Amino acid sequence: MKSSGAMVTQLFGDDGVSYLSSCEAHRDSGRVFTDKLRAREYAQEHNDAQHHGQAPRFHTFDAERAFRPSDDAVVHGTAQSSDTGSTPLNE
Repeated sequence: MKSSGAMVTQLFGDDGVSYLSSCEAHRDSGRVFTDKLRAREYAQEHNDAQHHGQAPRFHTFDAERAFRPSDDAVVHGTAQSSDTGSTPLNE
């Protein structure tokens, strides 16, 4: 199977954000991380060993903020406030 290598995908759940590092061609290599940089490192290690060192892909709902440390505790899209309802994060 031809593969473009490992990818990191954001996962959202009740406990916050996690990151799945996986590869379509090597399905037994997937792992979930709470730290996005560690997930990327794991994906790069996989790609170095299996896919000639190509850069891992990152799947997110907001790629511009994907690797900013301040985004770890932020739910994508809106910040909720009981007084104002939904407010875009960039305002």
